[in-house]
Amino acid sequence: MKKNICFAAIAALGIAAGCTKEASDITPEPGGGGFSITVSAPATKTVFDPQTYAVTWEQDDELGVYIVGGSEAGLYKFTNVSGNTFSCPEFTPDAGTLYSYYVLYPYHEDFTVTDGKSNAVVNISSGRQILPDDAGHIKTPLFGVAQSSGAETPSVLLKHAASVIRINIENNSGSALSVSEVGLVSSDPDAIMSGTFSLNFITGRLIPYGTQNSSVTELPEPKTIANGSSANFFVAVAPFAASDLSVTVNGDKLRKTSETGFDFKEGYVYSTSVLYDEVPLSRTIEDPNVFAAITELDASRNYITVSVDGTKYYVCPESGEFRDGEPVPVTLSVVPGVRWIFTQPDSYRIVYDKTAESLTMYSSAHEFNNPKIIDFWYENKEGTGWYLSKTMSPGLYYIRTNTGWDSWAGKGYSFEASLANPYVLICSDKVSISIDKSNKQFNIKLGLYLSEFEILQEGTTGESPVDAKITPFSSKCYALIPADADPTTLLRDIEAGVWMPMTGAVDNDTRWHFSEDRIFDFGQIIIDLRNGRIRFDAVE
Repeated sequence: MKKNICFAAIAALGIAAGCTKEASDITPEPGGGGFSITVSAPATKTVFDPQTYAVTWEQDDELGVYIVGGSEAGLYKFTNVSGNTFSCPEFTPDAGTLYSYYVLYPYHEDFTVTDGKSNAVVNISSGRQILPDDAGHIKTPLFGVAQSSGAETPSVLLKHAASVIRINIENNSGSALSVSEVGLVSSDPDAIMSGTFSLNFITGRLIPYGTQNSSVTELPEPKTIANGSSANFFVAVAPFAASDLSVTVNGDKLRKTSETGFDFKEGYVYSTSVLYDEVPLSRTIEDPNVFAAITELDASRNYITVSVDGTKYYVCPESGEFRDGEPVPVTLSVVPGVRWIFTQPDSYRIVYDKTAESLTMYSSAHEFNNPKIIDFWYENKEGTGWYLSKTMSPGLYYIRTNTGWDSWAGKGYSFEASLANPYVLICSDKVSISIDKSNKQFNIKLGLYLSEFEILQEGTTGESPVDAKITPFSSKCYALIPADADPTTLLRDIEAGVWMPMTGAVDNDTRWHFSEDRIFDFGQIIIDLRNGRIRFDAVE
């Protein structure tokens, strides 16, 4: 059961709206398989949009038709067979009998009519929007009454029982915006925006039963709006006055569309637009009190938000002026405060520290965003050496308990860079290390093969270790080792969940150590290159 609501303005722009032709273009076509009626819905007036609003039908759409008169009075289901023609094989009119046809869309099995009043409960809601810029999901109730005698085909002019809001959302957040729902909400808890109603066919009046002060359109497949782009979403509302309205996106309130509200009228299409200029920060893995994002922003003003314990807060400075790399004191507020000012288009790293109550922004040119490069001396078995280098960046790092010089291949684990700090590398994959009495230790290497490193300078003459393939593994390459190991054993006992000092060296003798005989599972490993520390978090 479908009804397509088509805006001519959208069709003119060439955007698919799920409509085949305007209602004014539809002419009656002969039906088949029973008694037929024809229905039409006029182009609806618009308040802010000068274009028209029309209804078309799809085959197998169903109408509830309550027929009054003759011996076969009652509710019948009429199905669309062609254009605006609906048929029902179960109903056969009596010759010369005057019938009244009460038509309701969508079909409801409890639909009855007594003295022009219907006890069918109609629902006003927005449904689920499938396609971008498409209002075909809107299934607001349509109703109408017509009379005809005998086998004459009645022609029913349908009226709208609800109105529609077209919401244009422009994304200026600096990154793609994934939209799963869009809605309208009133601050007045008694406002009637959507819900269930009884409909009087004579007066067109809706009597509310169970209602809400909001109306929401869901998207089963989230719509992605690129930064700098916009999209239209359609929300159905009941024809009642609603005050102090706000647009919601994914459950979060955006700017208010009106301080005084709208007086929604049935059959009208209203339009509003909002600018999504909020930059949401995500909680970092390595520190629950640090939130961050890397985002592309143009020369504009934006709000910065964080979500703490399910509540969205605006990160508010005294002045929103951009300061590259400088911590700015901030406070959290549930309502929008001062916008941040970004002076030029760039990629920004934004970091909010809840404990320090500060926010720091880094441009792409700031040294903090530059990767750290280390270089070290490699010496092969023949005593020939080279300087090698490697960027400390996301990628594979290798772990194995057997730490012999020339036989350690190691297992690679993927490390990702933190949003807040490019020098913090995080492995969130489960790491299992089997420990027994003879081997309670392991190490971490930056690379497995010498081809993963760059040769900076030859120390002596001879072929390079990469070209000569002197050894299959980078057996003496750079490793991350404990900085406070026992000088006699060269071991350091691991304390799960604790930051431990770490250093880098061409060293396979100094190792991390377990004090228990068991299989040890790490939930994550965090390497802080800038501060020279490492943390092993056990699986909870």
